[in-house]
Amino acid sequence: LEHTGFPLIGRWFDQPWMALLLSWGGALYDLTIPFWLLWHRTRPLAYLAVIGFHVMTALLFPIGMFPWIMIGCTLVFFDERDYRTLGGMLRHAQEAPRSSVTIPEPQVSRLIGVILACFFAVQLVLPLRHWFYPGDVTWNEEGFRFAWNVMLVEKTGHATFFVRDPASGRTWDVYPAAYLTTQQENRWPFNPTCCWSLPTI
Repeated sequence: LEHTGFPLIGRWFDQPWMALLLSWGGALYDLTIPFWLLWHRTRPLAYLAVIGFHVMTALLFPIGMFPWIMIGCTLVFFDERDYRTLGGMLRHAQEAPRSSVTIPEPQVSRLIGVILACFFAVQLVLPLRHWFYPGDVTWNEEGFRFAWNVMLVEKTGHATFFVRDPASGRTWDVYPAAYLTTQQENRWPFNPTCCWSLPTI
């Protein structure tokens, strides 16, 4: 209900049919968009759909850089023909002469292969690390970051610290907003690590 002021369609966000439409529409998008991007004829329209989908999710949900990264990464679906066509439309000129291709030395190729293998190993293993921590990752958030947990859980919270001086016995409230930025204030109350570390700063 907090997004009913969203442009054009926000007034219907509190309607059950809109929830069904967006959930099933999102599922249909996720299941079919790779195939539309792989087909050369539908690729431009599919990329526009990618932009629209991720801009909308960026406006609706607090998921950081994820939508913008996905918009950029989706460009890997475009091949040389696409870029050549786009370049021709933008320049209205002939293609630039192709530069000669340099074949890398075998040692360099092996080094690149090792670097890429290490990179992809980290990308596969690091997101799974939360399975090695005890407890529910959606609560303690140990290993939650960089773990493919996109919109797995959404939390809100409020906290106030009660400080007691042992010498005088005086007790008073401390409001964290006085020590945090706006972004920190919005995110820390439901993060156990932040709740523990804030009083120590």
